Amino acid sequence: MDRIIKTEWWIVLIGFLSILPFLLISIYANPSADDIFYHNIGHLRGFVEAQVFWYHNWSGRYISTAILSIQSLVENPYYIYKSIPIFLLIVLLYSIYRISFLVLGSTNKRECLVFMFLFMVVYLIQIPTVAEGFYWLAGAITYQLSNILFIWLIYFLLKLIQTNVLKYFILTLFLIAIVVGTNETAMVFVDLLLLVTLIFHYNRDQKINYFLLSLFVVALVCSAIVYFSPGNVIRASSYPNKRKIIYALLKTVNGIATYLAIWMPFMVLSSLVYINYLNKKKIKFESQFLKTNPVGIVLVICCLLFMGFFTSYWSIGGAPQLRTLNTVYFVFLLGFMYSIFVLLAKFNDANRVLFSFSKEVKYFLVLLIFLQLGKKNNVKLAYKDLLSGTASHFDRELKNRYQLIQNNVEANCKVPKLNSRPITIFAHDITANPNEWKNQAYSIYFGKKTIVTD
Repeated sequence: MDRIIKTEWWIVLIGFLSILPFLLISIYANPSADDIFYHNIGHLRGFVEAQVFWYHNWSGRYISTAILSIQSLVENPYYIYKSIPIFLLIVLLYSIYRISFLVLGSTNKRECLVFMFLFMVVYLIQIPTVAEGFYWLAGAITYQLSNILFIWLIYFLLKLIQTNVLKYFILTLFLIAIVVGTNETAMVFVDLLLLVTLIFHYNRDQKINYFLLSLFVVALVCSAIVYFSPGNVIRASSYPNKRKIIYALLKTVNGIATYLAIWMPFMVLSSLVYINYLNKKKIKFESQFLKTNPVGIVLVICCLLFMGFFTSYWSIGGAPQLRTLNTVYFVFLLGFMYSIFVLLAKFNDANRVLFSFSKEVKYFLVLLIFLQLGKKNNVKLAYKDLLSGTASHFDRELKNRYQLIQNNVEANCKVPKLNSRPITIFAHDITANPNEWKNQAYSIYFGKKTIVTD
């Protein structure tokens, strides 16, 4: 028992220490680029007209653009802006905790707590871009908020399947409309998830589940609103390599291979230690949501991963943005962990253990995990940005810049370049070119003719 407690509380401790720097560094976050651009359009045109502008000129992401048009999110002294990453991290923690209760079929809070921290460690250490995922508002709302809402969509969908109660149908319907309207990658994932769920239940029950069919139809309608928006058509016209099938397929395979080589080692090592812990604790996996074919789950995960990359290579003719890959990695990690639980449930039903390690092997795996933690990763960079003072210097430089612009009575303003650019929270900055769109947005925001760096 002592060893089990030791294992689980090591996971909790590492999880807490991994999350802590991302909470602390939030107070140094500042708006940039699209954050300011969205604010300007909302301010100049008004909220409703701004949504019409975005839909016809830039993007069909009707939820993301609506949230980003809220003026108070990007107003000095940026208290709300700085609190958003903290909010997202806490809500993400709670969301993982809640879905684990449902999927694991367990009322043991400690088990779900351990899973929550394990997931967060693996996610935060390897997320492709922390800055654009949590601390740059445009990326955080479009992708990270979408990830969180995707969990709740799954949660209420599973509750609907479990109970067939109308309120869960309505909540799932609402979340489908919300998540599809955040970004195109999430849109594809929602459509695919609902299609697979519909087919699975039809094959199992030999009849159509009209709740699920209705959800899928609504998802398709919302997807059409996003995909066929005039703004999407205009934006797509600027991508020369779009819709080249062979190019997209080859690049997708290469992209998947590249990122699996990055993601899988730590995912596998962490999972092996976690599985060994679960086996020794003799947890019973009796949830109905785990009684499915592991091969089918793996195929669905592979399909989701493929579509996460292929969507970008097909639609824009280029690699997914790192902030887009945040969503791909998030969904892949969710699927990976779920497939482990399905396998454990399969072996549990046969009164067998998936595998068990000797003490020496376990210690060796733990050593490999600590070696992985010792390498360059997001958590180490976050601590470095905090402890070195880079993050606080970055915030101070921007406060001085804001004061300089405010005190400058001239129409044209020149400000110092940023010397501190903390990797964890820095996303974009203005340049020496007054015609750069970021500079133009900055100038409008601060009421100047031009603002450039020296």
